[in-house]
Amino acid sequence: MRRTYWLLSILTLFVMSLWATAVSVQAHAQLLESDPAPGSTLASPPTEIRLTFNEPIGAESRLSLFNNAFYAQTGVESFVDPQNPNQLVATLPPLARGIYNVNWTAVSADGHPVSGSFRFQIGEIDPNLYDGTGGNEWFLPFLLGGLVLFGTVFWIGRKRAADILRET
Repeated sequence: MRRTYWLLSILTLFVMSLWATAVSVQAHAQLLESDPAPGSTLASPPTEIRLTFNEPIGAESRLSLFNNAFYAQTGVESFVDPQNPNQLVATLPPLARGIYNVNWTAVSADGHPVSGSFRFQIGEIDPNLYDGTGGNEWFLPFLLGGLVLFGTVFWIGRKRAADILRET
C-alpha cells in the first residue's frame, strides 16, 4: 500500500514538471511596443493605435477601445497591417478628452490567442492611471499546478492517516 502512494506521488510530480516545462517554452506573440504607449498622456487625440509584436500575427487579431466607464468606443476598425504583418492597427474616430482602455487579442503564428490591455489618457494627467501592458499569463498554470500538488499531498496524507488508524 505504501509503495502505491509513493508511485502515485512520483508520477504526479513528474507530470506536473512536464506540464510546467511545456508552459514555459510555449512561444506566443509578445507585444513589443505600442503607439500610443501604455500609460501615456496625450495632448491631442490619436487617429490610430498601432501595436507591434515580435512575430507575424493572424488576421483574426483584434483591438477594442473602451472609455473610462468601460463603454466600447464605436467606429474603431482594427486590422493587421498588410505592409507589416507584425503590426495590429486600429483606426479611430475623433476621441474626446479622458481615459481610454485598449484591449487587444493577437493570434500567434502557432494559432494561440494572446491578450492584453493598457490605458492611455487624452488631456490632463490622472495620478491613478495604470501603466501596464496586461497579462499575467504565467499565473494560472502555477496556481492550478499548486492546487493539484496540494490536493495530491492532502489526499495521500489523508489516506496514510486512515491506514495508520486502521493499524492501531
